[in-house]
Amino acid sequence: MGLIAVAVGLLATGIALLRWAWLAKRRNGMTAVVLTGWLAIGASFAIFADAFGGERGTAFA
Repeated sequence: MGLIAVAVGLLATGIALLRWAWLAKRRNGMTAVVLTGWLAIGASFAIFADAFGGERGTAFA
């Protein structure tokens, strides 16, 4: 259950970073914020996939 909380937190963080970058209209330095946001969202999806459909014997099982 702890991994699901981590995945939800990463997803929320990624969405918040992308929203912040969008509201700032991608000024100087916003490229790093956008990349970090997408990275957090991708990591959350990877954790969700492993938690709900991962094979036995993986690092998170």
